[in-house]
Amino acid sequence: MTWDGTEHRKGFRMELELRDKIIETHTDVRHIVDWAKAHDQSDNLKFEQANKRIGWIEKVAYMGIGGLALLNIVIRFVK
Repeated sequence: MTWDGTEHRKGFRMELELRDKIIETHTDVRHIVDWAKAHDQSDNLKFEQANKRIGWIEKVAYMGIGGLALLNIVIRFVK
């Protein structure tokens, strides 16, 4: 039994067309890059505003609560 590759040749043209469509679709991503940059700047502004609202005492309190939660988890695994 020999294989002459006719099955491959039948679908070859369709594969090339599909490849060209995929390349055409994925090459123009400038709008996505622009959106990502704008989104990143927006996030940075929101995080800066949130950090200004949270005081030093609140940060220490949240870190303490997180430390106690971590200590509780460690103690449960040690037992």
